[in-house]
Amino acid sequence: MSTAYDEPRPTLDEEDLGAHLEKHGVPHQYARGVVDTMLELVAGPVTTALTASELAFMRDSGVPAQVFSTEAERFNAVYEAASALVLRRELKESLLPTRAVAQMMGKDVAHVRRLLSERRLMSAGQVDGQTAYPSWQFVDGEMLPGLREVLAAFPSDFHPLDIQKVMTSPSEELRGRTPQEWLATGGTVATVVQMVGDLAYR
Repeated sequence: MSTAYDEPRPTLDEEDLGAHLEKHGVPHQYARGVVDTMLELVAGPVTTALTASELAFMRDSGVPAQVFSTEAERFNAVYEAASALVLRRELKESLLPTRAVAQMMGKDVAHVRRLLSERRLMSAGQVDGQTAYPSWQFVDGEMLPGLREVLAAFPSDFHPLDIQKVMTSPSEELRGRTPQEWLATGGTVATVVQMVGDLAYR
């Protein structure tokens, strides 16, 4: 059974929240949507994924009590939702429709669709009635080297948003470069495939 909290809600100043988000790197055009999401979340009860026995065990093991506070749970929920909202908008703004991909590659639309059907490209679904492709998959008008092998290595339940986050986030395993940068600059495909494959065990 999960432990739910239902305590007095904190009062949040919307303008201060927006300014704070922008200060910490959330683009101005996203701040309003993030604030709305935060206000929606803090208006309701927060649920921790830990069971009562798990909470007791962790407290007995010396984990500080404040880690399990209502505010900590609320903060974590808000942080995750705000991050997801920003990433979703970034993903949508970086999508390319089929025709744009075809023009960029100097190919026809049928060729792009064939690449998708062969799982050599990944789409992010339909946008305005057109299949859309995340732009990180392309470098100088060509497909990212090793893309097919890397896409095949991702766990089957990964959303395009999850994949984009992995491929565009710096990694210590890649000397501070993103997987996309690593592949684009001639890094070994096997290194990224191994890194991505390890995600299934985390």
